[in-house]
Amino acid sequence: MNKLQQLHDRAALAISPVALVLAQVNIKPDKSKAPGASGLEDVVNGFAWYALIAAAAGFLIGGACWAVGGRIGNDYTATGGKVGMAVATGVAFLVGAAAAILNFAYNTAPDTPAASNEAPTAGSAAVRTIDGVPVGVQQSRAGVLAAADNYVATVSENVVKDPRLYETLVRRVFAPSEQDYALREGERARTLAPAAVSDYAEGGGAVALIGARRLDTYDGSRAQVTTWLGGVVWGPSRRPTQRWQLVETDLRWDGQRWLVERMRPAQRSAPAPAVTKADDTSAYDRATFERELRGMTAPTYGVR
Repeated sequence: MNKLQQLHDRAALAISPVALVLAQVNIKPDKSKAPGASGLEDVVNGFAWYALIAAAAGFLIGGACWAVGGRIGNDYTATGGKVGMAVATGVAFLVGAAAAILNFAYNTAPDTPAASNEAPTAGSAAVRTIDGVPVGVQQSRAGVLAAADNYVATVSENVVKDPRLYETLVRRVFAPSEQDYALREGERARTLAPAAVSDYAEGGGAVALIGARRLDTYDGSRAQVTTWLGGVVWGPSRRPTQRWQLVETDLRWDGQRWLVERMRPAQRSAPAPAVTKADDTSAYDRATFERELRGMTAPTYGVR
């Protein structure tokens, strides 16, 4: 996925080779990719502590000089004390605000599209289909919502019905630290639902529905999304049934795509329709579902 894009415009290459090369560079700081990052972060935090202690000492010494200079009528000493206190205050402010200032500057910079060896579905699509699964590839608020929509819908629809597709999705878009857990949970779900496994093997179906979603937090590199998820299932031994739940997903941008760091059902009741209306009673028949929904899947959200 880190392959540089092919150069299509030779004229642009001839006119501005440096600009073209820079346009293909993708810089996305990622602590997980830096050997020794945690140790280096500890060193920086240690320096910040020393700087804060030095500022405190400077503030106290400056205050003492100001007091002594004023007492004995020495303006030079008093002024020096005031300056020392002001400098110490400035240093303490910078120590406390450094991370916030730098993060603000980084997050306000324009997003740089990641290079890819996969052709986008269209234009500036937020999602691309790779190896048959949706991958969120746009670093934006809309992009992370589209990623969460697709990941939640694909997991819900295929965790029992299509284990191979489910595993492909997990390997593609789940963070390495979450993959083993997700695969174990998928196996557990299939073990606990032998009737559903049998129904799918005999032609049963399922469709996932994203009823609504909310972007709870977003800072450019991480996001939390709550999804109102609906699911409809049917099969030879199962009447058409719907279920609604809330799903909470934590995502992280890795420089190329949105990765799932955590996806769990919310530990609270989800809203669910108390009544489902239809034009006639045949709408509730399994045969109607099998006939009308055959071959349908959840849509790919965010593709233009």
